[in-house]
Amino acid sequence: MHILSIEQSTSSCSIAIMQDYRVVVENEWVDTQFRNQHFFTLLPGLFEKACIVPSNIDILATGLGPGSFAGLRCALSALNGIALPDKKLVYGVASSEALASQVMKETGSDSVIVLGDARRGHIWFACYDRKDDLAIIRDSISLVAVDLLSRKLAMCETIATPDWDRIGAILKQNAPTRCKLIERKEVPRARTVGELALRKIGMNIASERLTPIYLHPPVTLVQKLP
Repeated sequence: MHILSIEQSTSSCSIAIMQDYRVVVENEWVDTQFRNQHFFTLLPGLFEKACIVPSNIDILATGLGPGSFAGLRCALSALNGIALPDKKLVYGVASSEALASQVMKETGSDSVIVLGDARRGHIWFACYDRKDDLAIIRDSISLVAVDLLSRKLAMCETIATPDWDRIGAILKQNAPTRCKLIERKEVPRARTVGELALRKIGMNIASERLTPIYLHPPVTLVQKLP
C-alpha cells in the first residue's frame, strides 16, 4: 500500500511517499513566506524516485494543524484534487497528534503537551497520553490565555512546541520544574502523519474532519450591537 503524506502546519514543511510503514522517498523544506506551493514542484521528482505514478497511491494523508491556515488549506486542496479522479482515500491527522507521537518516541514520555502561538494573547494547547502505541488526546485542542498557562503545563511529563522562537521565553517562565521542557523548535513530519494514518485506518479509526484546525472565530464575525 502506497501513501502520499504532506505536513504544512509550520514553516518547516515535508512530504513523503511511503510503502506501508517504510519511507520510500521524502523531502523537507522551509517556507518562511508561507506561499505553501513548493510541493507542487517536488511531486514529479518524488514519484520518479519512488518509481510509481500518482494512480499507484492508495491513501493520501495530511496534517490538519493547528498551525498555518494557508499551508493546511493548500495541502488539503492538493490532496483532494489528486484523490478525485480515482476516488482515493484522503485521511487527516491533527499535526499536534503527530508531533506528540514523535516526542513520545524520542523521549519515552507517556504524556506530552503540544502547544503553539495562537496569537491574540492566547496559546493553543493539547495534552496527549500514550495508549496502544498512539498519542490519545485527553480533551479537545483548546485556547489558553497566557496568564493561565502555568496551571495547564503541570498536566504532562514533557512539553514541546513548533513555535519555540515565538513562545519559548513564555514557556521557560511558566513550565514546572518537574516537567521536561524541550527547549527548541519541534515540528511534525509528513512521515509521521502517514504512519498514523495507516495505523489508525487499520484500527478502524475514522479520519479527523478534513478541514484545517482553526481555534479562533473568523475575524470577519463581529458581534452586532443591540
